[in-house]
Amino acid sequence: MACLSALPHIETFLVVIDNAIIAEDLAQSIVDVVPHAHIVVVKNIAMAEAAARSAGCVAMAFIVDADANFPGSPLADYLLGQRVRVVLTGDWDADQARHHGWDALPFPFATEHVHALLRSQLASSA
Repeated sequence: MACLSALPHIETFLVVIDNAIIAEDLAQSIVDVVPHAHIVVVKNIAMAEAAARSAGCVAMAFIVDADANFPGSPLADYLLGQRVRVVLTGDWDADQARHHGWDALPFPFATEHVHALLRSQLASSA
């Protein structure tokens, strides 16, 4: 299920983070590239699965500070099954993330890094 396209309809992004300031910055970075984005922010992985399911078609998921239990979790399995592009941020090693088929965005990251990921997603789904 590839949800992100260049069409001017609403795209849904899932952001899992417990830091309101970083969540706001990340949300603004998404809107900079996808102006009609619908952004669902939840504080933890336990809340994220239900949010992802109720959001419907999620284009990308930014998982901030996911712990070692994320791979194989119900959320990870759900996102994988829906073919959602997952971006892990924080202390994740890029090679470890890629091993699971995910992108890594290590801290500290800049707005330009988020924009580049979003643009690559737009280009791949066009």
